[in-house]
Amino acid sequence: MLTPNSVSTKPAAAQSETDVVSWVREQTGLIAGHRHPLTWLMEACDDTAYSILDVEDAIKKDLVSPEDLRAFITKRFFDSTDGGGIVNQLQLDFQKADGAGADLTRVKEIKTSYIRTRLVERVLTGAAEEFLRDRQAILQYGRTKPLLECGGFASELIDALKEFARTHAYNSPNVLQLELQGARVIEGLMNLMWEAITGREDFLNLSSRRHSPQAAYVYSKISGSYRWHFEHDSKDSKLPIRYREMQLLTDMISGMTDRFAVDLYAQLKAATDG
Repeated sequence: MLTPNSVSTKPAAAQSETDVVSWVREQTGLIAGHRHPLTWLMEACDDTAYSILDVEDAIKKDLVSPEDLRAFITKRFFDSTDGGGIVNQLQLDFQKADGAGADLTRVKEIKTSYIRTRLVERVLTGAAEEFLRDRQAILQYGRTKPLLECGGFASELIDALKEFARTHAYNSPNVLQLELQGARVIEGLMNLMWEAITGREDFLNLSSRRHSPQAAYVYSKISGSYRWHFEHDSKDSKLPIRYREMQLLTDMISGMTDRFAVDLYAQLKAATDG
């Protein structure tokens, strides 16, 4: 169902997008297994955002404090030539925040902002330097490792932030409780919608009547645009019906916000449990 990228274990494109992939390759001159040079920078930005924003989110939820993170970075990198700079900078930043004359909540926000700014700046600078250092291999499609797996300070900093998040955020009882609730919602939605998508009187006719009132109701709650493409595009599609069914389910679930998913599941459960 997915075409693996030869330079990573990450999936590249679904089979239903082969026409789009072919068009992109024609326009860019890329061939299978080649990554556009800019994707290395996009990947680094993505990894930076998730690693730093996860830590920032933990601070905002009061799982840790800005001082906790600064102490962690200080202990890990104070003796490092590259790390000493960011340790000293954060110390000066925190002194400015403490002397701002603001209330404690605002001081915390200021310190968190400093942390985000300094970390993003340092990590992306490291990624850019690695891109420039290895640009020949990147332009010749010879590089295999992400920019932030280069063994430099930026890589060490990202790894440290992920370790901090695992220890103080991901394993927090409150976070684990939310994760459990989210898993139950997603599993429940997938079960209900899969039954609604596949529960047709005529297997080959994707728009045929559903075999039960529950299936008909749940199917009606799937995005009208998604359903239209599912039912009409199948006539010219070379993809198996089961593939198209799974794609409809995936599109619907992955397009939901957290709040929408929780509210929709509660609505469906209330209507179907009786």
